[in-house]
Amino acid sequence: MKKIIIGCFALAVVLFLFVFAVKTSQGIVVRTDFDVIDVAAKDIKKPILGLAFHLEYPLGWKYLDYEVGDYFKLDDQEPVVLVSDAGGKLIIGVSLKRGDKLPVGAGDIIKFNFERYGDLTDVRVTNANVREMVDGKVREGDVGWECLCN
Repeated sequence: MKKIIIGCFALAVVLFLFVFAVKTSQGIVVRTDFDVIDVAAKDIKKPILGLAFHLEYPLGWKYLDYEVGDYFKLDDQEPVVLVSDAGGKLIIGVSLKRGDKLPVGAGDIIKFNFERYGDLTDVRVTNANVREMVDGKVREGDVGWECLCN
């Protein structure tokens, strides 16, 4: 009986690790580096049309500007980018236009520059979603978000 329980536990751990590895092997990664917050794609397998999210930052910081990365800039196309600063929270949307090439794989999506006052705390991503193109139809993407922020 003890061997069965140990065997079941070991199988559960292996299954958990497999599911965790599959879920986190692709996604959107948000990183902080002193006064910059970077958003990047990591091993995306399905073509992405766009993404939207809220980026909460410390109230003591001052948002300056953003720089679009190379991920959506295939063949020199420019994505549509909307960034609204709501004082402590950026509301962000990045999307391609009809006829643009859809990216897969990895690359820098967007970088936000701040004047930083105080510690690097309370940076969070909320309301995050990705839109994929599958069989000619737009649908919500099955892409995880990872915030390496604090």
